[in-house]
Amino acid sequence: MKLSEFIYSGIRSALRGTIENNNIYIKTDVRVEVEFDILTCYRMLNTMGIIPKYVLRYLKMKYKPSWKNDRLAEFKDVSCIQRSFVKEDKLMIDFCNSEPHKLPTDISYIVDMYKSKGIYVNEKAIVIRIENLKLVPQDILLYRAFLPDTPPSMEIREYADALITRYPNLYKIAEIKKRSIKRKFLRYYVVRNVISWVQLRVVMNITDFSEENIKETIDSLRVQES
Repeated sequence: MKLSEFIYSGIRSALRGTIENNNIYIKTDVRVEVEFDILTCYRMLNTMGIIPKYVLRYLKMKYKPSWKNDRLAEFKDVSCIQRSFVKEDKLMIDFCNSEPHKLPTDISYIVDMYKSKGIYVNEKAIVIRIENLKLVPQDILLYRAFLPDTPPSMEIREYADALITRYPNLYKIAEIKKRSIKRKFLRYYVVRNVISWVQLRVVMNITDFSEENIKETIDSLRVQES
């Protein structure tokens, strides 16, 4: 199976899922061998308003490998990538928690890590094992925009509609101070072609949260919201 196909399947499952303990659980105890079709995956991410090079830069800062030997690396004090190893020229990556749209950059980071050590990685046969493939509920807006033809479950639809009611426009989204949450809503606007990546960065970089500054900043973007 190609990684892009696995991701599409995960997104569809999330849209048809339910919310439990503030998570949308897609599947547990996943073990799948994938072909890393990186170009297709990166095009998908760009469509979703996710720029791989920026994510990779973040991963390099956060995920510092602890090498047990030349082929086995462990990652401590993180909840996503747990370890990776090459066995019989096959790359194995273990995750505790992961989300479909995060897999391409996580896998790319690990592949590059081994290549930098001169170790061959067969990108047509990478085994990923995931304890919990799940989604933070706010990201369901992004998934709905990315696959608009996939009908969501009633619970997911009601949750997404409630989010839109709470944050109905860019003015309200700009008021969100937590960057990780604000980014989720802005990516939803990028996928719908309401704003560009450049405009997303403008809203993300707001530090003056006064009503006057937010209005001035958003008005300057000249965005036409439907």
